[in-house]
Amino acid sequence: MVDDDITKLTRAWIENKPFEQAQLYARRGRRYEALPTDEVKERWVVAFKRMVGNVRDASLQRDPTDLEAELILRQEQPPFERVHEEMDAFTAAAVTALEILKQDPERFAKADQDVMREIAAFRQSATSTPKN
Repeated sequence: MVDDDITKLTRAWIENKPFEQAQLYARRGRRYEALPTDEVKERWVVAFKRMVGNVRDASLQRDPTDLEAELILRQEQPPFERVHEEMDAFTAAAVTALEILKQDPERFAKADQDVMREIAAFRQSATSTPKN
């Protein structure tokens, strides 16, 4: 039962991340707000491909994240169907990074603690937010 609750909480945290990013993006001023939706989607494809091509360059994460946030605010989805190969490459890079991280038990434990702290903060905010 406890594992099921943790699984549900973790899923909710993962599903909430894009909405959290959209909120942060909106606070920063929605730099893509004036663009037509088709152009936002096209830019997202280009930015996502650029990011996946250089996964170690953290500076390339902002554009696809912000473009996805703009789409979320418009109640649209990024055109994931246009980046299947890149999604596979991104997933493979993430698996490789996780395997490398596992080789350093201290760093792995710290990363695990960081994620658990984020999930706990999410749980706290979800339970303390008044419902209408």
